[in-house]
Amino acid sequence: MKFWDRWDRIKTHTFAGRRFHVIIDSVDGLCEKEESNETPNLFINAARPDRTILEAATHEAMHACFPTMSELRVTQSANDIARLLWRMGYRLGDK
Repeated sequence: MKFWDRWDRIKTHTFAGRRFHVIIDSVDGLCEKEESNETPNLFINAARPDRTILEAATHEAMHACFPTMSELRVTQSANDIARLLWRMGYRLGDK
């Protein structure tokens, strides 16, 4: 089973108590701001290399968890976290 087959089962995820739709799309990464009572969307592009997917998913998750954090802080923090996970052996692979 390829990883993207498993991703089809991920429809939503809760970040810091707020629910987001998770959309696997060609958008390179986008976290919508929560407005009104609608559930915001978090977009991830699965057509990228493993490390880029990891970095984008971490980056957008940071936006979801910390919506008021500056883009610079999000980028720095997400890159640090993604780099640690990569060094620990995180890979999508075919498992």
